[in-house]
Amino acid sequence: ATRLKRRIQLSYAAGRTHAEQALSQNSDWKAAVGDDLESLSPEAFSTALTTLEKDDAEAAFWLAFCWGGTMQVELDPASATQLPKVERLIARVLELDDTVFFNVGPDMLTGVLYGFRAPALGGNPEAAEKHLKRAAERGGILLPRVLLAQFVYAQTEREEDFRTTL
Repeated sequence: ATRLKRRIQLSYAAGRTHAEQALSQNSDWKAAVGDDLESLSPEAFSTALTTLEKDDAEAAFWLAFCWGGTMQVELDPASATQLPKVERLIARVLELDDTVFFNVGPDMLTGVLYGFRAPALGGNPEAAEKHLKRAAERGGILLPRVLLAQFVYAQTEREEDFRTTL
């Protein structure tokens, strides 16, 4: 399991590197972010987000996806402090272009971000369900339905909805 975990971490790291390289083509983003995304203050990160344009949406989506995926694999409380940046980044992608990744990516990732935590820790099952259902309706892939079952119906103990969806 340790070798597999390491390979997954390396895959997310490579994806993140590519996404950051793509975003660095936007000189305003590069100037706002510098070389260390994690050390940016919330205010500086907000400023950086305003530099993103529609052409940056796909790279920003993959940055959020890989950044969040790394956090999920590592389960490191220190890296979890970066979660608000991932959430704000994917919210910006939703504003710029909600059709990235088979017309479902931003809604799907937003749904997972709302659904994987309990409400007491900032989760929001209703918002998760809204985004994942929207992704399921808009896309031609099954993944949003699986995530809806996993991150909404299982979390909220809606057994019948879970079974029907899967």
